[in-house]
Amino acid sequence: MLRILKTAAAGLADRFGYTILPNWQIRTFELVYHLRNLFNVYDVACVIDVGANTGQFAQFIRSQVGFAGPLISIEPVPECFERLKRDALTDPDWIVVNAALGAIEEERTFNVMANRALSSFLEPHNDRLPQFARGNTVERTISLRTRRLDELLTELENTRRLGRIYLKLDTQGYDLEVMKGVGERVAQIAALQSEISVLPLYEGLIPWHEGIKAFKEYGFELSGLWPVNRTPQLEVIEFDCVMVRPTQYQAELPP
Repeated sequence: MLRILKTAAAGLADRFGYTILPNWQIRTFELVYHLRNLFNVYDVACVIDVGANTGQFAQFIRSQVGFAGPLISIEPVPECFERLKRDALTDPDWIVVNAALGAIEEERTFNVMANRALSSFLEPHNDRLPQFARGNTVERTISLRTRRLDELLTELENTRRLGRIYLKLDTQGYDLEVMKGVGERVAQIAALQSEISVLPLYEGLIPWHEGIKAFKEYGFELSGLWPVNRTPQLEVIEFDCVMVRPTQYQAELPP
């Protein structure tokens, strides 16, 4: 009965130009609306989720944005990957890959944090944000061999055509290193999303505006910024930064 009432209320509101949302969707509503439009304008055929953790973004893309095409989640932390693998069993278009990405193939030490979502190749820096200190603490380190994204895409396209890509990056300060491994495949990326930091959680993070400048050098232009979280004093800590490649709109895909 409750579901019927909700459906009826939503339909009535839509007739009068309104949208009814549960409270938990309000914060992401503008980003959801933007991505739906972006996926349509840029003919996005595949979403690649780098730094997938336990699949939060995958669920967001499926349940809120409504994207039903190929979804590839890439995650290096073993226990997070095992959770992804279990959840993906019910979705035939959801591919999960246990890997860490970077500019080159090399062995690197990876910090698994107490809060797995904060795990990173970088060292934690909690001086400015002490409220993150408990979760942003190294619980253990593991040795990982990084892969280049262009090589992984070639491997994946041996089994299916990916088409134009929406690339989501959330590697806790390592996004630009992942981009260095894109190579000529950048022409296939119609748009990207990167979590960029205004207040640093890790040692050696470049300023957020320099990160945007670096993405622009790959041919991307700023499409929107959405705050992810703020301090108690309402300073922005991180943005979800969405960028598009306008020339990609009419460009032919590489063979």
